[in-house]
Amino acid sequence: MGVEHLVVLTAKGEVCRMPHRGQPSPSQCSVIYEVQEVELISFKEQVSKPVSNLAEGLKKVLECGFYFSYTLDLTSNSSRRDRYSSFSQKEYLE
Repeated sequence: MGVEHLVVLTAKGEVCRMPHRGQPSPSQCSVIYEVQEVELISFKEQVSKPVSNLAEGLKKVLECGFYFSYTLDLTSNSSRRDRYSSFSQKEYLE
């Protein structure tokens, strides 16, 4: 399966601003947005039913509480936390 759709963000809402250390100006904050609406553009004229279902599922996931930022990595910290917590649990159980 290759690239079959382009995901276009058509509506977003600002959730909060995260200031950086040493940058008191609000204009220098990282902004976190919530996806409100996306459009899926197919690269093919006819899309199979399984691919269509997958694309619609992706659209639902993105439009139901997905957050992003252009300048702040929102996934790095949670990934590190997950690795740390799973490591700590393994250590605790042994």
